Amino acid sequence: MSGSGTTQKNVQSILDGVTGNPETGVPGLVFVAVDKNGDTISANASGQKGVSNKKPMDLDTVFWIASCTKLIATIACLQQVEQGKLSLDDHKHLYKHCPELEKVRVLKEDGTLEDKKKDITLRMLLAHTAGFAYEFFNATLRDHGRPVGFDAFSGSTKDLFDRPLSNQPGSRWEYGVRRLFYLSFNPSQTLI
Repeated sequence: MSGSGTTQKNVQSILDGVTGNPETGVPGLVFVAVDKNGDTISANASGQKGVSNKKPMDLDTVFWIASCTKLIATIACLQQVEQGKLSLDDHKHLYKHCPELEKVRVLKEDGTLEDKKKDITLRMLLAHTAGFAYEFFNATLRDHGRPVGFDAFSGSTKDLFDRPLSNQPGSRWEYGVRRLFYLSFNPSQTLI
């Protein structure tokens, strides 16, 4: 760790002030700062693992960060674009890495499926215009998915990869699952 002992102690004191004060409503937290070279400046845990979990917070505590993963995946994808390993607008390149996207169909309001009119690009995935949605925001997708057992929070790749689009790619913005983790974090993929 490249941070000084004084830095560690100062950060720990600040964090303990937050987690030790019942008015903040923060039972525990983890703070890690790294420099531009990836060296750790400070790594601290403070408080307890939850309101009803009195175990002390530690650096190995796992957090559910929900849709914050979209930001992380977007950064990773854009770094790959900068390096020339991914393309924002080449659907063939995207389909090479995510072949299931090529054949995905679009769910119409009447519950029937139709073929895509445009190909999906990484730019569309990043901008939420590829056609994906969450069933808790989209009644048509919810009504389609429940009988076949789709669950946005199951963590199952089947639930992510087998669901239809809710809109034609590029036609409108709708917040939803983006499948970017497959591109960003699949260690078996070679992106060049």
